[in-house]
Amino acid sequence: MNRVELVGYVCKTPVKSSVKQETGKKIKAADFTICINRTKLKSYENMIFDKIQCVAYGSTADYVIENYHAGTRVSAAGRIRTGIYKLNSGIVLNTARVVIDETESIDDIMPVTNKTDDGDDIIQQQDNEVAEGEHISDMNRNDADVSR
Repeated sequence: MNRVELVGYVCKTPVKSSVKQETGKKIKAADFTICINRTKLKSYENMIFDKIQCVAYGSTADYVIENYHAGTRVSAAGRIRTGIYKLNSGIVLNTARVVIDETESIDDIMPVTNKTDDGDDIIQQQDNEVAEGEHISDMNRNDADVSR
């Protein structure tokens, strides 16, 4: 079973794009990163975050683009998709991202800027305009099976 459930904060405003399916049809996509507290500390000043790359397609992508921005606390579920890319320089990269098929915002505000384990700042969010409990589920699995 390939199923992942995540709860964390959106690191940066999601990026809107489109991808071409094998049939030639273009569908909407939203690329974003969720920062998840790796430690079980309650104090924000000592937290270390893992950054999980995510992508949503179709109506889920619309929801993400419209409602998520840096600092939004979210719950998301989907499956892991891996890939291997070879750069022109000959370097081979292994990638992993979560293809999101269900997501909702959690009415919470990220209180302060924190550091991830690689030193990147997580942007703080002052207001969360999405109502608690808003939810979207994109059950069209064909949209989620698009390879880039």
